[in-house]
Amino acid sequence: MSFLILNSKVRKGATATDLAINVAAYYALEEASGTREDTKGGYDMDVEVNSVTNTAGIIGNAALGATTAYVYRDNADIAALFGGATKFSLNFWHNQTGATNRSGIFRYSNDRFSIMFLKSGADTNMSINMNGSSVRYAAISGMGYPATHMVTIVYDGGGAADADRLKVYVNAVEKTGGTSIPTSISTGTDNKVYLGDAQGWKLDGWLDEVSLFLAYALSAADITRLYNGGAALALADF
Repeated sequence: MSFLILNSKVRKGATATDLAINVAAYYALEEASGTREDTKGGYDMDVEVNSVTNTAGIIGNAALGATTAYVYRDNADIAALFGGATKFSLNFWHNQTGATNRSGIFRYSNDRFSIMFLKSGADTNMSINMNGSSVRYAAISGMGYPATHMVTIVYDGGGAADADRLKVYVNAVEKTGGTSIPTSISTGTDNKVYLGDAQGWKLDGWLDEVSLFLAYALSAADITRLYNGGAALALADF
């Protein structure tokens, strides 16, 4: 699993040089210590409770979350970059393998930006909160359960309309919907970033290859490259 924070650096990659734009930190979430994940860029992430295990992911291992604890939380460095953001992209692979109805994926502060999946019969829907309010709820269906998906969120607060400010892709296919999209992400009362927690729910399943692009809106071509025909792009190349 990997987690990227992006700033203004440029590094060359073996397969997709343009996706190296703004890389500031990279998390290879393969280690199984259950206590910490280090990064090349200085944005380390601590485990809230020692309950993280590894399982086979889309590339190498993935983090298998416990439903009673956060998987990872940052030590404030990432949140300092995220608060007030007007443009970013988030890309990850997820498989909701657990038996509960909800799986928390990502949270900045007190749901200033968060993503959670909801099991609905044999299907899975998605809930996205921005600045503490739901902007997309159970609108992204047809994902199947259980199944592995690449999900991409592209946010650009400078967009003229809701459809320009927030775009959601599942397996590199854009989904429609979303209303009342804010022009920036407000700083909340809990200025931290969490993996495996959102909207009061913990990760229930596995999470892999999580990439956060700050100040960069992924294009459709970028997303297709990340999807890599369903095999995922190994961003560790950068």
